[in-house]
Amino acid sequence: MLGHDTLFSCLAYAAARDLKIHQLNAVTAYLNSNLHEEIFICPPEGVPVSPRSVWLLKKAIYGLKQAGLEWFCTLRDHIKLLGYSQSGHNPCLYIYNPNQFIVVYVDDLLVFTEKGEIGKMKSELTGRYEMRGLGEVHWVLVMEVTCD
Repeated sequence: MLGHDTLFSCLAYAAARDLKIHQLNAVTAYLNSNLHEEIFICPPEGVPVSPRSVWLLKKAIYGLKQAGLEWFCTLRDHIKLLGYSQSGHNPCLYIYNPNQFIVVYVDDLLVFTEKGEIGKMKSELTGRYEMRGLGEVHWVLVMEVTCD
């Protein structure tokens, strides 16, 4: 879980180094996650199927208890493949180098980097999963962020 101390530290560090901060939102995040165990569900009412039949889920779905964890593991693996290291202090912080890192909060990503690298960094992250770029950060977790 992202702690406020990690977020505040990252924001202060970015301000001191004049880093750009952009926000990405994963579209239908949980539906991108493969399941690591077999889960069967009963079909919803109104779906014409034979009586007593069940469905085997292949992807996590919203409302499934494991959905958040499966998404976290899927996203973590993708970010690590891009060369980032997961912080030992907070598992929601991924560091590439001192001027390039990512903070994850559920299905939102805050990307911190130098001005000239922001486009490249965002395209690497959005290459595998559909993500909506929310642009430069102005609001995060009910806090207004102002850069000047």
